Amino acid sequence: MKDGMDLVEENVSSLNSIRLMRSLMGFLFVLGLFLIEIGIAEIILGNDFRCRETARSARLALDPYAACLPEATHYFFQVLSKGPFAIVGTQIASPIAWLVTGTLYGFVGGFLAQFSPRMAMVIYAGVHVAALFIMTILAFLSNFIA
Repeated sequence: MKDGMDLVEENVSSLNSIRLMRSLMGFLFVLGLFLIEIGIAEIILGNDFRCRETARSARLALDPYAACLPEATHYFFQVLSKGPFAIVGTQIASPIAWLVTGTLYGFVGGFLAQFSPRMAMVIYAGVHVAALFIMTILAFLSNFIA
């Protein structure tokens, strides 16, 4: 027959394993969302790059921001693709930026997985949108700061 301490230890152990599984699920879920965002952003940025090259080679000089993606949208998709590394410029390779930013977002998702699913999704969406907005502004302003 088990005494009270053994039952408490089993309950603590099962709670820790549940927390660990929830953290892992949150990490993987957010990492999956991040990879989908990267894919969409890279496709749009690739199309924008081709559009800019076509605009530059045109007989009449077109403003690339008028013919292709607007400037703010271009910076938004750069931030969506590279995260905070878009602020410092393109010196950092994309796979490194994806790895570091994906891991960072994954840890946030793992932390938020400890909350109720509805609360976690609302908090993550709010933090993610706010972070994208702030990083887009900083990426734009980094062009004017030496």
